[in-house]
Amino acid sequence: MRLDELMEEKRKKIWIRCYLKRKAKRKPRDEEKEKMMIQLTYTRFRKWIKEGKLEILGSRRYKLRI
Repeated sequence: MRLDELMEEKRKKIWIRCYLKRKAKRKPRDEEKEKMMIQLTYTRFRKWIKEGKLEILGSRRYKLRI
């Protein structure tokens, strides 16, 4: 095989890998469990802010001190 044939074959394989990749499957949570997880996360964030472990830097940026 020539170099350009090898490169073409590699390009096709990369395209297949990138665009035809399967999405990760996950079992959907029931609604009650989802609400509970959101509430737990919210209270954990509030606790960390009070203790000074979590600092809000911007609208979507945080700094966590461990």
